[in-house]
Amino acid sequence: LLFAAEILNKIINIGIDNIILIAKRFHNKLLLAEKYIPSNKIQCQTILFRVTTSSEYSETIGNDYGLSTICQGPLQVLVIPGDHRTFLQGENVKLLADQIITVTCNNS
Repeated sequence: LLFAAEILNKIINIGIDNIILIAKRFHNKLLLAEKYIPSNKIQCQTILFRVTTSSEYSETIGNDYGLSTICQGPLQVLVIPGDHRTFLQGENVKLLADQIITVTCNNS
C-alpha cells in the first residue's frame, strides 16, 4: 500500500498519509457493503443505469448487479455506452440524460 501511495502521490500530491487513509476507508466500505443484508426488499419500480463495458466483478453479480435479489417491484436495466469513467463524458452523458428524462417523464 505504501508503494502504491508513493506513486499516486507523485500524480495527485495530496500526501502519502492521506492516500493510505483514503484507501483503508474505501476498503472498509467495500467490506461493509459485502456483509450488508437488507431487512426488506425495495417495493417500488427500480431503474439501474449501467455501463456497457463489463468487468470481472459484474460477470459474477449479473446484468442487474444483483439488484433483482433485493427488488420486489419491477426492475429495469438501461445500458449506457462506455465504462465507469467514460459514461459521464461526451455523447455518453447526453444519452444518459436522455434516458433519465424518458423514464422520469413516462413514470410521472
